[in-house]
Amino acid sequence: MQTSYSVLRTYYIKSKAESLDDAELRHINNIEAKAPEKFRLANLQKCYNYLFWIDVGIERLPAEKTEFLSNIRQALVSNSEITQGQKIAVNKWLKNIPGVPQLK
Repeated sequence: MQTSYSVLRTYYIKSKAESLDDAELRHINNIEAKAPEKFRLANLQKCYNYLFWIDVGIERLPAEKTEFLSNIRQALVSNSEITQGQKIAVNKWLKNIPGVPQLK
């Protein structure tokens, strides 16, 4: 997913070396609050969670049975979301793979 924003990247780099001050934290929160839905923290966390479990599913399937999940993965990376129908279809696959939960 292409989600980089130069201002936030600058804050991220700074945060690795030192603490951010209150004004910088407020600025980050304001940026997030005004961002399109697909770039908001809750959606990005959901996307990364979905990608993790789709990747686990792909790893546990035989190579010849990974095309569907790989295509859904690519759609998720490209669009930062999947449709409800895609999620239902993915869950039909994942429920048959031991140790892999359903997407919520």
